Amino acid sequence: MTEDKILSRQDFREESGFLHYDSNLSVDGSIKIEANLGWVIFKFGISATHSIVAGSGTGIEAGQGIEAGQGIKAGEGIKAGWGIKAGEGIEAGQGIKAGWGIEAGQGIKAGWGIKAGEGIEAGQGIKAGQGIKAGQGIKAGEGIEAGQGIISLLYGIRAKFVSGLRIAVGFDNRNLQKVEAEVKKGDVILGEVAPPNPITHELYWHIHHEMLIERTYEPIENRIAYIKENKDPKEVPIRLKLLRKVQDQKAAAKAMNRNDIDALIALHKKECEPDCPWNGHTIFPEGKVN
Repeated sequence: MTEDKILSRQDFREESGFLHYDSNLSVDGSIKIEANLGWVIFKFGISATHSIVAGSGTGIEAGQGIEAGQGIKAGEGIKAGWGIKAGEGIEAGQGIKAGWGIEAGQGIKAGWGIKAGEGIEAGQGIKAGQGIKAGQGIKAGEGIEAGQGIISLLYGIRAKFVSGLRIAVGFDNRNLQKVEAEVKKGDVILGEVAPPNPITHELYWHIHHEMLIERTYEPIENRIAYIKENKDPKEVPIRLKLLRKVQDQKAAAKAMNRNDIDALIALHKKECEPDCPWNGHTIFPEGKVN
């Protein structure tokens, strides 16, 4: 049974003008934090199978990770010593900062800057009032927009378009990196501009033989071509027959966020081939050739 955990000022310990939560907080449901509390600091991690929402005037900071099956939203900023991950969108009135990566199934939006020690990835768009900086790559299903600069230290950028003051990729890489996006505004001061290559986060059945359902991170045509060129010819027909886009994307995403295996199995039975040989582990129950 899911629950809504509501946190008010009395749930925190006050020290030096900040509110502290000294235990790890994990909820099967949603977490809602009262408005106008300033920065609330979680010593460890904070996670919810549904959403994490802080009211206007309240920011979220965690010593470890922040993760939600659905969205994460704060009236002020969001900071994590580890990663920030949401099945849906991430939104902050001020900045978003993570020691590791930032990942959202939908969009990422910050009134100030967005900064990650590793990569930044969003199924939809990424938008910041100030700059965007990632230790590794920046990927979006839609556009990447910043009021100031866009920087990726190690790898390149993938999106439909980018817009910023200046754009630079691959500072810490010996090889020239690419800005695979339409440059709507700004100067590319480091990196090679290439045709747009936005990521796709659609759900598919049987992208790999040992996986029931997965999200795509590149055009599905790439996987189809790989199967045709590299897999045993005897396997190719069944692989391509079962590799199909999930029809009810919302229901599947909801089941995945809740780790509801029974719901996924029921949806698979409804959408996949009647004679699908999936046995809970593989589509090749009699043994895979390659």
